[in-house]
Amino acid sequence: MAAGRIIIVEDDVEQLETLVEFLELKGFDVHGAQCALDLFQALVGGAYDVAIVDIGLPDKSGFKVVEHLRQNTSMGIIVLTARDSMDDKLRGYELGADHYFVKPLDSRELAAAAGSLIERMACSSASIDAASGVEWRLAPSRWMLASPAGQDVKLTEKEVAFLHLLLSHGNEVVSRDTILQALDYRAEESYGGRALAVMVTRLRKKIRDQAGVELPIKTIRSHGYSFSAPAAIV
Repeated sequence: MAAGRIIIVEDDVEQLETLVEFLELKGFDVHGAQCALDLFQALVGGAYDVAIVDIGLPDKSGFKVVEHLRQNTSMGIIVLTARDSMDDKLRGYELGADHYFVKPLDSRELAAAAGSLIERMACSSASIDAASGVEWRLAPSRWMLASPAGQDVKLTEKEVAFLHLLLSHGNEVVSRDTILQALDYRAEESYGGRALAVMVTRLRKKIRDQAGVELPIKTIRSHGYSFSAPAAIV
């Protein structure tokens, strides 16, 4: 079974602890979150391969969480919930879940599903890399960006979150508002926009000074940013 990073969003503390312990015994790197806010804060600090999401969260519908993860990340998504109606299952799949499991579930099946997802995504990523010739590599867990020449540059937490968001969208433009929200900048105030612009300028200079190349980030005026070169999240 492939090792990987898993984040579990479950407001039942006892069940959360049980799942975290079991999956860690299976060799996964597991983080637990008790609400949607905890999840989003964890994602700013690093990347995960699979999210296991309960629908009945205290601060936000799990369906909204699934939708956000599918639109803004490349993670595998497993719904684990007590809601067993066909309408709920279909909604979960329509919003982007890879699996929809109803509680109670044997933890061994959950581990197998997560491992299968991680293996499948790794194979897909390798195929894409081979076909496109990946140049840049972001390692969120190490807070590192590797240039095409293999030069590692240490990043800050905000820089990791920013680059992870851009790379998750391929060559698509990520809107300014989406970035401000993901980086917890104040979107409604001029401070947020200025802080983002300063961070991007400093990041470009850091890459130029330490790696000797230009960072291929395109600025689309009044809209957002995109990463314009082949890249992978590793």
